[in-house]
Amino acid sequence: MNVSRSTIKNDIIALSSSYPLYTISGKGGGIFILEGYKFGMKYLTDKQLELLTRVSAELPDEKDREIIKSIITTYKNPLNK
Repeated sequence: MNVSRSTIKNDIIALSSSYPLYTISGKGGGIFILEGYKFGMKYLTDKQLELLTRVSAELPDEKDREIIKSIITTYKNPLNK
């Protein structure tokens, strides 16, 4: 690619501020993105996730709870445990 190691390192650092990247050194290593992360995806904030979880627990209808659970599963940020 005809760039210096420091350029690559600086680019990785810059990208890491916006994306969940990690590196593995050695044979078969490289730069990877966290499994389950989708570029351009709008994820739930911590407050949104907490509210949906709390509201879901109080719903009397099991089908409604399952719908909220599917929303949480789809839009939960993979960085949140």
